[in-house]
Amino acid sequence: MDEYPDLNYYTAIHPSAIIGIDVNIGKGTAIMTNAVINSSSNIGQHCIINTRSIIKHDNIIKDYVHISPNVALEGTVFVGILTHIGLGTSIKNNIVITNECVIGAGSAVVNSVKEKVNTKN
Repeated sequence: MDEYPDLNYYTAIHPSAIIGIDVNIGKGTAIMTNAVINSSSNIGQHCIINTRSIIKHDNIIKDYVHISPNVALEGTVFVGILTHIGLGTSIKNNIVITNECVIGAGSAVVNSVKEKVNTKN
């Protein structure tokens, strides 16, 4: 983004989306049809919160994250930059998903997703 400082990015929120109080939404983010974002959540820049996704309270979603349709994030979930969460995924509360992760469609995330460790010498 710093390469093009004169560009104006817009945030698009569908009229059927429900946004709670104290929610911060970064520029260039799109909130799609029937998405729900509950109170005290922070959504980064250039994210997509897709159709019928539910983001519960106190979540932090960093920049360039795609939340696919029908995803449910319980409370206090952290999602790192450049992460994709696949269709219909459920993520339990108090989970940390680090940067650049891909969570497959239909997943149930019950443990934090840590950074990949290189085991080669």
